[in-house]
Order: sequence, then structure tokens, then C-alpha cells
Amino acid sequence: MKNENEFKDRLDKELSAVAFHGQEAVMERVHASAPQRKRGRLTLALALVFVLICSTALAIAIAVSPAYRAESEARRIVSARYSLTSEMLDLFFAKSERYDGGWRVVFSPVSLSTEKLGVYKAVIADDGKHEASWSHDGADLRQGSLSADAWGSMQLEKVLEARKQNYEKWFGGALAVYEQLSLEDKAKLDSGLIMQDGSAMSVVNIAPTGGDISPYDAENAALRAVMEKYGIGADLLKKTSVSFLYYDSESAANMLGLAENARIYRFDFKVVGSSADVFVMLSSPSGDIAQCIKRSEPEDNRLPDGDLALYSEAAREWAESGAFDYLSADEKAETVSRFEAAGMRSLLPDGDFLASADLLIGEQEAIIAAKTAFEANYELHGNALQLFTLTTAVMNADSGSKWVVTLKYDEQWRAEELPHLPLERLGTYSCAVSAQSGEVISCAWSFDGYVLSDRLGLSTGWGGAQIGKLLAFADEYSAILAPYREKEPDAPWNIGELSVEDDAKVCALLVAEGFSARQYRYVLPEKGDLSYDAAVSLAISDIAETYSSANLSELNVNEYMTDCYIRYQDSEAPLRCWGVSVESETDKYTVVIGAEDGLVLGVWHDAAYMGNG
Repeated sequence: MKNENEFKDRLDKELSAVAFHGQEAVMERVHASAPQRKRGRLTLALALVFVLICSTALAIAIAVSPAYRAESEARRIVSARYSLTSEMLDLFFAKSERYDGGWRVVFSPVSLSTEKLGVYKAVIADDGKHEASWSHDGADLRQGSLSADAWGSMQLEKVLEARKQNYEKWFGGALAVYEQLSLEDKAKLDSGLIMQDGSAMSVVNIAPTGGDISPYDAENAALRAVMEKYGIGADLLKKTSVSFLYYDSESAANMLGLAENARIYRFDFKVVGSSADVFVMLSSPSGDIAQCIKRSEPEDNRLPDGDLALYSEAAREWAESGAFDYLSADEKAETVSRFEAAGMRSLLPDGDFLASADLLIGEQEAIIAAKTAFEANYELHGNALQLFTLTTAVMNADSGSKWVVTLKYDEQWRAEELPHLPLERLGTYSCAVSAQSGEVISCAWSFDGYVLSDRLGLSTGWGGAQIGKLLAFADEYSAILAPYREKEPDAPWNIGELSVEDDAKVCALLVAEGFSARQYRYVLPEKGDLSYDAAVSLAISDIAETYSSANLSELNVNEYMTDCYIRYQDSEAPLRCWGVSVESETDKYTVVIGAEDGLVLGVWHDAAYMGNG
């Protein structure tokens, strides 16, 4: 739901040379503000109050860190020399570095064509002297044409205006029905991203021309590609989306191994009766298949029928997905035979896998014997088994054949219940049961021999004793998440997406269990720290001062993206910070403020239409 952590990590690096000191005057005014309230979205009325405040005199004095002050001065210097607006500089990330005698600030691009935007630098000496430079100084900007090797202010003005107009079209409702749009409508929607000279600012949809392979022929070629690679017939494929994309950006094309200026059809298909889907990228006008990839959950991944030698690439993908583990014992034996016949046995796990016919001990008896052994040897009780996926196989043994019952941590728990915890510490259990007598031949755990700690965060493996704690934490975590899941049942709620109080509560539970306080760093403000309301007030004031174009009446505080958290600086004492996210339909601002001293440490603006695609 948010990318706040990425911003904070980047900000941490930027502020690595900053020393923080108390600002008594600021704190005096901050603590005189309204008492802390229950957190919620900033209402329009409250936003209008901020407009009145900022249009006369700020009610809260703003103190900033030395690095942020240097960045602000660098923005002014670079903007003046190269005629850049604040919006243009928002396409760059600023890194401030203290050196003997002053500050050095580097603006590196984070959006659009990083090669064409280049890097700006400003050096600010303590004696007041300064200089600014650009990595493209001296380049021929071709009077503002986007075809130039470098983009200066004239190009950026065109780029941002085109993106803004295009975003307004998207925001008008097209985004909600994008997948259902025709090729022609998608091309119309993205037409604003194509400049007069024919260049595009990113990957855009275009309309096929007479020189392109037709949509009809392209779709038939895509269907043939799916059949040839995966053995899935056209009757089992439901088309969910089609696009015709133009890759003007060299970097975007290179990511997919395409040539610059590539014209690509993309077809998305759903496999009927399965969780699988397939997407195909096809070059025009050649009709060559650039990519054909099937995506599926391992337990629902199926091999093509018939001779696997005809589908060698699909068979390799299937084996690498881990789907073999989810087969029944008989399916494993049959699959091994199919891979052997196709000359691809080496792709599957080693061992002789047998069918279960005519065995004295059946699968259910073997599972019961294995579960009894797991409980006796590793204290794996009934409740603990919910954390694992159980699979079986029949294999050769010295005295005949044996059932092999395996427990591996359940991927669904990682995805839904405990997505942030290293569930691989649960390891894998394996029990061999004689298929003739039902006796347990062996019972093992992948963490056998390790010294385990009682605290989850300090233990290399999570055995029976640790699993009890893990399940208790899962219950507490589930109780915290319950109100959120009532509102959005399908949302993958996680740490950093909750209220200030709940984020801090979950992190406190994990830190108490020995997990890293650097990783689980959300906290509550302490006595004497800025309150939530004070932090929001400071953030709004700083936005108004830094961005004169900001329309405060349209801004809302994002309640799920504003947190008090700990920032660590090497081995120094932790610093408590507020990260306040304020956004409208078209803009997002993030302000980071020292919770202990009220210093503004940084501000970040992201216009929705300024992203890279």
C-alpha cells in the first residue's frame, strides 16, 4: 500500500552526516498545539485552516536540519542557473554530503529517461560562495526537442505538461476500465505522451498501422505460441487484455531484451478452470514471439499432455517452479516416467519414485505413523501442522519400498497470515515409513543439530517450542489486523500499513522476541516528543513554504502512511522521526520530521503524472 520505507531508507543515507540538536523555541510552539487526537484523514475544513495559517503568518516556526537547508539552497542555485522549476527538480533525488568547508549536493534522476536527464551538482561553501554544474553541460539541446541527447528545462516543460494532461484523462475514469479498452481507445488515451517529433516519453500504446501485423493475425500467432510451448488449446484460453506497445525508451526496451523503438503486441490470457494465466509479447511487423510465459501457483501448475520432448521449455519451467512436490505419490511416479522418456530426468529430484499399488501400508496409514513420529521427536502437535504443507511419495528402500512423508512450511501463511516473518526457519521435516510393516524407518528435520533459542528472532530454526510462540504471535497479530480486514478483506495488511498505535504494537511484539529493532522500527512518540497533530501541522506548514503551488485545500493526511519510526545512523543512538504523508488526487508529499526536536529533515513531492510509465 505504500513505499514509505523506500523513501525513509533513501533519506537515512542522505542524512548520514547530520548532527541533531534540540530546538527549544520550536518545541515550545509545537507543544502548545492541540492535544493528540485519534488519527484520521485530514478533513477539508482542517485543510482550509492550514490555508489561512500559511497565507498570513505560519503559526509554527519551522526549523530544518543542516542537510535539508543545504538541499534547499542547492535547489535554488541549480534552478536559477538551469531555469528549472520545483516540479522539474522533483524528478531528481537529492543527496547532501558535508565536506570540510561546505556542502555538496547531488541531484540524481529517479524518473523518466535517466540518461537524458543527467545529474546536477551544487557546491555550497561556508563562506557563501557556490557553483552549479550539469553532467550535460555543453550538450546540443536542439532548441528543446525531445530527440536531443539531453533534456534541459525546455524539454522537461513539454514532458511534464504532456504527462499532466494525459494523467487528467486517466483520472477521468479510464484507468478503472483500462483492461477492457480496445487497442484504438488505449492509443487515444496515450496519445498525449507522444510528442510532435514522434518521440514518446515512455512505453505507450499506439494504434496498429498498415505496416504492422494485424491484431487478428497477431492474436492467432500468440495462440499458436501458447499451444506449441504449453500444449494449451485455444478453447481453454480466455483473452483478458490486449495492448499494442511502443518502446521508444532504450532502457525500457532493454529490460525485456527488445530493440529500441520496438512495436509489441501483448496478449493476456486466462487458462479456463485453472489459476494459471499466460501472457505473450509479439513483435510487429515480423510476428516473432518476444516472450511467452505462464504463471501459476505451484500446486495448480500442470504439465502439457503427451510427449514432454515436444514441450521441453515448458517442462523445464514446470520443474523449476517446485510443482513436483505438490503431486500425489502416484503422480510423482508417473511424472518421473514421463521425464525419463523425454530425456529430462535430471530436472526432477533424485531417487526411485514408485506407484502405490499393491502396498501393504496405504497413504493414510503412513501419514498417521509419520505424524506420530513428528510429535514424539519434535513436539509437532496438531496445531503446529497448520503451518506446513504435507506431501507424500513412495520410493525404493533397502528392505523393499517406503513411504516418504514431508512437511514444508505453507506458502499461504507467508502470503496471508505472517508475510513479514522468515517462515523458512520452520525448515522441512521428513519421515520414512516402511510400506510393508508401517514401522518408522527414519525421522529428520533440516535444523537437526542446531542450537535453538527460545526467542524467535534469535533462533536459527523454529521447532516445537518456538512454533508455540509463533502461533501465539499469529493470534495476536490476527487480532490487531481484524478491524482492518473487516474493512478490506482482501487487502494484504502488513506492518507499515496500520495505525501509528498498531504499527508500534506489532513491532514491539517482534522486538521483544529478538527481532531486529532496525527492521521493525515503528514506535510510539515518547513524552515530550511531537504529537501526531503537531507533526502533521509542521508538515503542512513546510509543504506550504517549500511548494507555493501546493493546493492545501485539496490535501488529505494519509492515515496509513504516517508513522513515528526509528532511524538508525550507523552505531549511533536511534532517532525517533515522524514520516507524514499528505496527498491529493494528483499529488503526494512526504515530510520527515525529528520527533524529539522538531527539525524538518526532508520533504519529497511526487506528482501522480510524473512517474515513469
